Amino acid sequence: MKKAIQFGAGNIGRGFIGALLSKSGYHVVFADVNESIINKINEDKQYTINIMDIQCTEEKISNISGVLSNSKSILNEIKEMIQEEEAKEIGLDIIEKYVVNVPIWSKKGRSMKEVKIK
Repeated sequence: MKKAIQFGAGNIGRGFIGALLSKSGYHVVFADVNESIINKINEDKQYTINIMDIQCTEEKISNISGVLSNSKSILNEIKEMIQEEEAKEIGLDIIEKYVVNVPIWSKKGRSMKEVKIK
């Protein structure tokens, strides 16, 4: 199954982007610094969005998991996603060529850090 990593599990991340990716057949991994949201995602394995239109409806979004974006677990998710895609097309040896910009959060704010995936 295809996997997508969504940085940010807030209203836009879950309510729009994550829902769209899930409905498109992706397993969505939400990456966020909010541990309670990530724990809830991993516990429930689904969530509900409310569609506000002429006729209001609810939709269950499933096929999801979460990871803390300020832990090394996010690097493992990125590496796994790259391995799955490259194994299908090129081969696992190509992984060593990947460098990924990963958002890093600290007390000073957000910055990007270049990380080589091996």
